Amino acid sequence: MIRWFTGHPTAGNLLLLLFLAAGVFAAPGLLRETFPDFRAVEAEIVVPYRGAAAEDVETAICAPLWDGVQSVEGLETFTCTAQAGRARAVATMAPGNDALRFVNSLRTEVSAIDTFPDRADPAVVRELHRTDPVTSVAISGDLPLSELDFYADGLLDRLTALPGVARVTRGGLGTRTLTISASRTVLEGHGLTPAALAMAIAAQNIDLPIGTLEGDGAELTVRFTAERDTAAALATIPVMVLPNGATLTLSDVALIEERFEPPHDRAFVDGAPAIVLDVAKALNADALRVLDGVATLVAEETTHLPASIRVEVVQDVTSIIRDRLVMLVQNGVIGLVLVVIVMSLFFRPGFAIWAAMGLPVAFAGAFLWMALTGLSLNMMTLVALLMAIGIVMDDSIVIADSIAVHAAEKPTVETVTKGVTAVAPGVISSFLTTLAVFLPLAYLAGELGAVLEVLPVVLLAALAASLIEAFFILPHHLKGGMKKTTPSRFRTRFDAGFDTLRERGVGRLADAAIKARWLVVGLAIGALILTVGALMGGVVKREAMP
Repeated sequence: MIRWFTGHPTAGNLLLLLFLAAGVFAAPGLLRETFPDFRAVEAEIVVPYRGAAAEDVETAICAPLWDGVQSVEGLETFTCTAQAGRARAVATMAPGNDALRFVNSLRTEVSAIDTFPDRADPAVVRELHRTDPVTSVAISGDLPLSELDFYADGLLDRLTALPGVARVTRGGLGTRTLTISASRTVLEGHGLTPAALAMAIAAQNIDLPIGTLEGDGAELTVRFTAERDTAAALATIPVMVLPNGATLTLSDVALIEERFEPPHDRAFVDGAPAIVLDVAKALNADALRVLDGVATLVAEETTHLPASIRVEVVQDVTSIIRDRLVMLVQNGVIGLVLVVIVMSLFFRPGFAIWAAMGLPVAFAGAFLWMALTGLSLNMMTLVALLMAIGIVMDDSIVIADSIAVHAAEKPTVETVTKGVTAVAPGVISSFLTTLAVFLPLAYLAGELGAVLEVLPVVLLAALAASLIEAFFILPHHLKGGMKKTTPSRFRTRFDAGFDTLRERGVGRLADAAIKARWLVVGLAIGALILTVGALMGGVVKREAMP
């Protein structure tokens, strides 16, 4: 097959174009995120049971849930927490099962439970861990906290509406509470009691289910909600009608205050209290695109905000991804340039350029494999690609040198093929050695194994693509680039100097090492003993993270 690709006028070019085109089309579709998702698949089941005590929730909700999910295939653990007014259960899937099938099976079994109390709301089943943090937006300014809170609510809704954003949570500001204080003397002056006042307030704050709507394969619960959730709205609640026909409102008989409870974690920007909105993306969303959307929205917000409000991106979780992508591109370009320069010292520049094509082909093959297997560009896959830069060029350089030796006088299909086959066992052995070193990482157990398993997959995909390029694409191009030319003066002097260095420098040193072979072996063993002693004796410090 090597001989056929070498002699065919277009096969090698078509294979090269196929690799590069596949990589170019696959790369833009790869998701970019900080780390691969290694968390166990978990599903949450929430059943509201308003007005019920925790003991009643445990008996009426948790027990039927436990019995109902036992037939779900792939269920590893199930825990149910009973609280006043609701039950929350978490089901964990055993490794090796299909997440979508597990969640759908769980949803089916839960919906089939018919022993829940009539006052219990329908169960809600959703998959957990479907989001990853991206960035945070801080809101601060010289304004009352109530006004900052009002603006933060609107910005939260606008951030949530951005493509790829799965959830926006807020922090830095305590829970907003509404306090109603009424004097008994004032109430008695109007013929009111605290209980009557409470009933008037409750009548204007309603949240009740009123029925269900059934459709094709779906059932929707309809609720009636009428809540007064601001001090201004509470102030207008009618309490009673006076004899003269006027309406007595809540603000006439009570003091309404809006307060914020002290938060567990407080946020400050330049010393001023701030509200922080944490933005998380869906697992199938690109982190950098989500960040760009948030940054664009924040920039638009600042154009029409008063000077008393500041909105800014204060935390960028994805910056490390962008930095690694820039490093990957820079290292790849630098590696290509250095390989071409160094090989041009020994071969013609065109010869060196074709030998350097192993790197873009390796990256294209890795991108294609990542797209086919659903892998993303994250910290671990980028590390694998960075490692590949220093490895994939070896195959092309070794084969190029062998071809140059065997086909120097007569560059034919036979001589080029002989040059490839002469080093093929060594090149394949090198690949298998790398395979033996990195492949076990794909079979590590636990969370560490889930994180590291992508590293050998991407690295070996790049090496495999490089191997294909070296055996089936490179020989054809090198055969056409070995025309006999008169060497330049620089080439003649460089070759003479290099031959002198090889014979008188490296050659004599190698001869001396062979003659004193036992001394060399002893020095090697001594270096090994010193290395082990440094590790065991604590000279080289060990720690979990730098």
